[in-house]
Amino acid sequence: MTRAPRPGQESTATEGLLMVYDAWNRQAAAYRDADGDGAKGAGDPLVQETRYDGLNRRIAKLVPNGNNWDRTDYYCSEAWQCLEERCGANQQSKDTVAAAVKVQWLWDVRYIDAPVLRWRDTGGDPDLDETLYFCNDANMNVTALVDGTAGRQTEGEVVERVVYDPYGKPKFCDASWANTADSSAYANEILYCGYRFDPETGLYHVRHRHYQSSGDTHLITLTCVGRGCICGA
Repeated sequence: MTRAPRPGQESTATEGLLMVYDAWNRQAAAYRDADGDGAKGAGDPLVQETRYDGLNRRIAKLVPNGNNWDRTDYYCSEAWQCLEERCGANQQSKDTVAAAVKVQWLWDVRYIDAPVLRWRDTGGDPDLDETLYFCNDANMNVTALVDGTAGRQTEGEVVERVVYDPYGKPKFCDASWANTADSSAYANEILYCGYRFDPETGLYHVRHRHYQSSGDTHLITLTCVGRGCICGA
């Protein structure tokens, strides 16, 4: 088990993360250190569980929802790029594979972590009714979302902007750089360097590793997939 401060809550011990690893040194679960003692106990709530396939790709994320579960299943390409996400909300069993298609992705040929656009179902039906195009900078950080949804009043316009501190902590703004928020109004999780941000933990999922941004001037090191290896990348 590894203890790490939660991004944005670095000075609050009771918001720290207790991360449990499986036999292959993959992060299997994250708990909140509710009593701040640095050890997992009965009173430390589960934040997130993760499941992997035989190639170590993350294929499911499980988030507690009362006594039930919100489950997201990820379907990836050979290059580990997520092509489709299926979501099941408030499921009684965490072992039930999600059936409802929520998101589909198209990726750029320039770089493995550069999304071109995302189709999303916003109404709870099988129709992927929203299209968003992704803009990035030279570091492949996602910097803006452009609405490509036909018929919307904002079609062709920037609808959300993202700014980062030097180590990747995101802040979200509207098109005019106002109304700063800590979360995306469009549920976008592809952010710093094109990595996937998990809002439940504040960590970035980067294939074999989890990257932790910090609000100040340093990078928190996390255990890497290699057994016994501590990686600061």
